[in-house]
Amino acid sequence: MGEAKRRRENAAQTVYHHSSTLRTNLIWMTGFIEVEGKSQGAIHPKLGEIKTDAITRRAMNDFPVVAWFTTKIDVPKTLTSGATLFTTDMTTGERKEIKSTSDHVNAMALNRVALGFPLARIPVVPWREYQGYSTSEGRELNESARDVGDNPDDWYVSENPVDVLNALAQHP
Repeated sequence: MGEAKRRRENAAQTVYHHSSTLRTNLIWMTGFIEVEGKSQGAIHPKLGEIKTDAITRRAMNDFPVVAWFTTKIDVPKTLTSGATLFTTDMTTGERKEIKSTSDHVNAMALNRVALGFPLARIPVVPWREYQGYSTSEGRELNESARDVGDNPDDWYVSENPVDVLNALAQHP
């Protein structure tokens, strides 16, 4: 127990980027966590491109798009409430909302993964110190997060893509 406590006390402060397993595969292939709306769509072999409607998360008007991180390894509740998953039909290009049918169960099993980064290794700033925190959109985002039990003061943001090789670094 003493060694575990010593390691925990000496560990670099870590922030986590939460993503689906499907999106995490794309992150590893490109090598970067992109800011909102800039990453490629995830391709499902039967359903085509799977997307989430980013506008359901925030309007993206009051401040630049960012990549989000949190000090909590648990998946933020804001990521699991209110988002709409949809595909784009591979033949017609038509947008189709994903429902819980047999073929769609696999697509909806977008299990969440937390990629941990030593805070000192990546270009993030605390959300509460970021320009968007106190904007109308930021206040609304903060309030909606608190309503579902999240604490926006645990969040960090980056206006730039974050290199995933920094997730492999164990010490600053």
